[in-house]
Amino acid sequence: MSMSGVPAVTPGRLRSLPLTSGLGLGVAGLSLWLIVGPALSWMLAATMAAIGVGLGLIAVYRSAWSLRHARTSFAVATLVFVLACVWAISFAQRYADIGLGTGWLMSMGALLLAGSMAVGAWWQSRLLARAIRADRLAECLQAHADLDRRIYFALPHGGTDTGTNYIGMAAALGVNVPLALRSMGAGDTAIVWLVPALAMGLSAYLFSAFIGPGLVRIALLGRLERASGRRFVSDQIDEVNTFRRGLWGARRWCLPEDIAEPLVPASSSDGRTGRRRKRR
Repeated sequence: MSMSGVPAVTPGRLRSLPLTSGLGLGVAGLSLWLIVGPALSWMLAATMAAIGVGLGLIAVYRSAWSLRHARTSFAVATLVFVLACVWAISFAQRYADIGLGTGWLMSMGALLLAGSMAVGAWWQSRLLARAIRADRLAECLQAHADLDRRIYFALPHGGTDTGTNYIGMAAALGVNVPLALRSMGAGDTAIVWLVPALAMGLSAYLFSAFIGPGLVRIALLGRLERASGRRFVSDQIDEVNTFRRGLWGARRWCLPEDIAEPLVPASSSDGRTGRRRKRR
C-alpha cells in the first residue's frame, strides 16, 4: 500500500475514482447484512456509497493531495478492511456455527486488528526515533518522502504497490484453497471458516506492515509541516493537475491554480510548480 493509500495515478484510475470509491464503500456497507438486517444494511450501503462518490469527486477535482488526502485514504482503507472482516466472521458464524458467540468473535477480531496496527506503529516509531537521534531522518524516510522538496511518494521509491499485490494473492487463495480442501474431503465447516481466517490474516498483515507504519510517518510529516509552515504534497500532484485540465467542468469546479499551466518546471528545487505555491 502506498503512502497515500492508493495506487499510482493514471488518467483511467482518476477518471473512475468516484465510481470505484462509491462502489467500494457501498459494498462495504452491505457487509453488515447478516448483522443488522437487509433494510438497515441497504440504507447504510447507500449512505456510504454517496460518501465514497463525494470523496472521489473531491480527490479528482478539488483535493490538494496533501497529508489530509493521505489521512483520508488510510481511514477509508481501514474501514473497508474492518468491514470485510466483520462480514467474513458473520458469514462463517451464520453458515457454520462452531459454538462461539458472534460478539466474542468480533471482539477477538477487533483485538487482532488493533494489536496488529499498534505493533506496526510501535516498530515504525522506534525506527524513526533512532533516526532522529542519529540525525538521519531524511535517510530513514527517503523511500517515502523528500523532506527538502516537501513531497511524499505515492509508492515507495524502488518498490511496487505491494499492498495491492497481497490482496490479489489472498483473492487467489480464497478461490483455490477451498477447492483443494474439498478435493481432500474437508467438511463444510472447515471450508467456511477459511473465509474469516484469510480475511483476518490478510488484514492483520496489512495493518502491521502498511497502515500502522504509514500513519506514524504521516503524523511525523504533519509535525514537520507545522514546524516549517511548508505543506507536503504528493509527488503525483503534477500528473493529477495535468489530468484535471482535460476534465469536464474543470473551469467550474477545479481551483484556478490547479488547472493553470505551470510557471516553472515540475523538477524545480521545491518540487512544486509556481502556480501551486499559492496553495497553503
